[in-house]
Amino acid sequence: MSSHGHRDQVEELRASAAQLPWGYARAELLQEAAQIADGHQDLDLAFEIRRDLIDAARYSLRYDLFAAAFAWCFATAQRHPDRFPIGQVLRYYQYVIGNLANFAHVGRAQYDDLHADACRHFTAHGYSLRTLMIERRSAAIDYADPVMAEAAERDVPRHRRDDLHMAPEMEVLRQVEYELFREDDAAAARALDAHAAADRRSRWADPWAGNLAVRVYARLGRTAEAERLHERHHRQFEAGGGYGWSWGNHISYCAATGRLARGVELFRRQLPVAMSHADTLTQFYCLSHAVPLLDALAAAGATTVHLPHVPGLPAGDDLDGVRGWLDATVAAITADFDRRNGNGYYTDLARRRRAGVI
Repeated sequence: MSSHGHRDQVEELRASAAQLPWGYARAELLQEAAQIADGHQDLDLAFEIRRDLIDAARYSLRYDLFAAAFAWCFATAQRHPDRFPIGQVLRYYQYVIGNLANFAHVGRAQYDDLHADACRHFTAHGYSLRTLMIERRSAAIDYADPVMAEAAERDVPRHRRDDLHMAPEMEVLRQVEYELFREDDAAAARALDAHAAADRRSRWADPWAGNLAVRVYARLGRTAEAERLHERHHRQFEAGGGYGWSWGNHISYCAATGRLARGVELFRRQLPVAMSHADTLTQFYCLSHAVPLLDALAAAGATTVHLPHVPGLPAGDDLDGVRGWLDATVAAITADFDRRNGNGYYTDLARRRRAGVI
């Protein structure tokens, strides 16, 4: 093999990855390419490939690959600022630390240290802290800390938009999530309505917004709109990517509206994707929506339910066995996060989901 033969290997993997949709398979091909570059100590190529890997892992919600690729690029840019401008990777810092809050072992002190470090780097390089504050407000939801969320909310408008700022659509969706955390459905609906009315919005955000709107509009009595958005978006879930938390809303919506067969089919598709995530908070946002669905199945006289196998799920289709596993798994996750956060937020959220407050 020539001295540059490894570059041909890497480019073949990169070209193959580019032909795939955003998802796990694409990220894993790029991870393989990065390992080849590492093996040949080709620093420039390894950096270039990991830049691609960061995007692929982020969009497929592979937080493990995302964090590892970012940490490598960030450290490399700090060691070689003449070769790798730090601005190329600094934008991702704000998202990496936000994702860490999804892991129960990452406590508030560790998060706060990383957030402060990110703020120092952004300030030192002349970048605005606006998106950092939006992501801090989002992390406050994971930590179930309304004081932290309100402080970040006050900070957001104090900072300008700049080259590292998140897309306007993403900012709206984060605002909706904050209003839902505050239990202000009317404010969440206003933000969703504004998003839907924006002619120049990017359409990638529409399924996420629609999934959230199904929940908000149903609770506000805007049933026709909730129904329309459910019909438009519930089939758009793609098993090849990561699990977006808003998808579970369609499962509990089916339970609330009596579409039990459809709800089971949605849960069947979403379950293995959610359970493939390393962070259990993502698992919670699927499983907690399925609890009222399986309760409704039992109340309707069903005794079996067929689901794809995931670790821990009892063999066979016995509905009581599946419900027992589901209850135990949700209880374990809520206990872990409530213990970390020092409150009962997730236990109460699971209780309200079971009661049909979608």
